[in-house]
Amino acid sequence: MDPFEQGHTACPFCKGRDLELLHAGGSHPYLKDHGPWDLHLCRHCGSLVTDPLPSDADLQRLYASFKGGMIPSIRQLRDRYPLHAWYEQCMLHALRFAGREPDPGQVFRWMDLGAGGGELSALLSERFPLSKGVALDVSERPHSLEGLANIDWVRQGFSESQDVPPETPPDLALSITVIEHLAHPDAFLRQWIGALAPKGCLYLTSPRSDCTAFRWMGRRWPYYLPGEHLHIPSREGMSILLHRICSELFGAGNYEVHVHSVVLPYPLGYFLGYFGLSGKRVGGIYSMPVRVPTGLLEAAVRRK
Repeated sequence: MDPFEQGHTACPFCKGRDLELLHAGGSHPYLKDHGPWDLHLCRHCGSLVTDPLPSDADLQRLYASFKGGMIPSIRQLRDRYPLHAWYEQCMLHALRFAGREPDPGQVFRWMDLGAGGGELSALLSERFPLSKGVALDVSERPHSLEGLANIDWVRQGFSESQDVPPETPPDLALSITVIEHLAHPDAFLRQWIGALAPKGCLYLTSPRSDCTAFRWMGRRWPYYLPGEHLHIPSREGMSILLHRICSELFGAGNYEVHVHSVVLPYPLGYFLGYFGLSGKRVGGIYSMPVRVPTGLLEAAVRRK
């Protein structure tokens, strides 16, 4: 039985129960009365674990205060400096792990899990017009996807595992910076890895705890968001979890797992604006992507 089901705190990645209190009493930087939350370090795999967890009502209240699924100031930065290079890199890396060429004539089924503003879904729709996609998120279909007939939008949350599999198993599923928001990332990954088509691939990105940026910055680390980023894996923790799920679902030798550190390219204006160093200028050098190692990982599972 899963330790969560027994009512005992455990790391959702490695199931270790030796947790060290790392940061106590943290409150959310935007909704100040959302908290306090304690962040623990798993001594076994180095992942970060929130305990106790926010209730569903706490999380609904938090996200109701957001704009477009995120802190309003971050949403404004993303609107001003779109993360085109970031989503392009995610798409190309996912295709590489899936063993697919970026050929516009390819026909396959894809899913965008936690589609947010629809940026990645719009890119996939444009690059692969003959393919069909499903985008899932808690919000309504964004205006950016209007008129894109090869995308179905499904309004669905990820707080708990859903029992209903997709009508057509996806050949490629992508989840970009989603699992850190989930109370049960292990249940989420088990569901969608199990839903993959034969030879299907799931690709994800997430903040990672085993990075220099977190060690140096502590509570000032951009991904330290108490009560919002609930669990943050280390590379080891993510690898342990993915191998455990895949071995149980598919059996030894019937899958591939890849976990790497990755640097996502942010527009210069976005990066400077986040730290309050830039005005409202757009275009030119401010739109140029820069690669700053903020502490992220990418992971992929591929069925054989």
